[in-house]
Amino acid sequence: MGTRYRDYNPEQTFLLPPSPSDWLPQEHLAYFIADTLDTLDLSSFHRRYEGDGRRNRPYHPTMMLKVLVYAYATGVFSSRKIARKIDEDVALRVLAAGNRPDFRTINRFRAEQIEEFKQLFIEIVRLAKRSGLLKLGTLALDGTKVKANASKHKAMSYQRMQEDEVRLVAEIAELIERADLRERIDLERYVDESIGLPTLRDIVAELARPGRDPREQFEAFEFMEGIEDMKDLEPGLMLPGIVTNITAFGAFVDIGVHQDGLLHISQLADRYVKDPNEIVKVAQKLQVRVLSVDMDRKRIALSLRKDSAAVE
Repeated sequence: MGTRYRDYNPEQTFLLPPSPSDWLPQEHLAYFIADTLDTLDLSSFHRRYEGDGRRNRPYHPTMMLKVLVYAYATGVFSSRKIARKIDEDVALRVLAAGNRPDFRTINRFRAEQIEEFKQLFIEIVRLAKRSGLLKLGTLALDGTKVKANASKHKAMSYQRMQEDEVRLVAEIAELIERADLRERIDLERYVDESIGLPTLRDIVAELARPGRDPREQFEAFEFMEGIEDMKDLEPGLMLPGIVTNITAFGAFVDIGVHQDGLLHISQLADRYVKDPNEIVKVAQKLQVRVLSVDMDRKRIALSLRKDSAAVE
């Protein structure tokens, strides 16, 4: 008897349109942000549009704010990325409720009300902390709660909470100001023969990640002290090394003697290895054993095998 799967028909149409509220679990961050914003006074964001007589109706400020706050809380700051994610991200689609503002609209809305938005975001973070949340998306919050008794521990906790809130407020303000500054950079001015627009956008996107250095973490590697030349090597010696290249027949390892040693594929493990990439990768740090040293041909044979013995 054949396996019976659950119904799956991606072309199936709905007799009744599905409710967006069914697309996310009830405890989702998007609903917390939406519910919180619905309780706050947003009149300052509406005031800008009062009596301006514009023909084209603007997007509702509450919708724009829900989209922006959720995007910022989840580490998305570029107006282009926010606009794209409204089409791709379920949570943002729910918050936008069928609206699709383009990146220019998002950027203009944020730029025109940057100070109000900054204060609003800070207020949402405060409410999240009071609700006992430890995180708001990618933003870590202080979960310290003040106890009811008037103890010394209470006073200390309250002081730490106050200090942490000051830090959070400062970080949020800086986060929003930097995002606004990045949006105002005309990247096309810096395009030339050596660097294109996509690369510049990637650089800005990396710099937008809070608390992250876009440069790869570098850690100095230390070779064995006293081993500086091939003549210092002898079979059986255990050495630290770092993989510099991988080929079909093995891997080359720098052991600090100005000549890379070869880890033949047969010496990578105490079992059959079909592909060296299964065992090692470039820049991987290893402890290798010297099998043999050929001074005339400048060859060094190495091994990772536990049962290896010197070879001719």
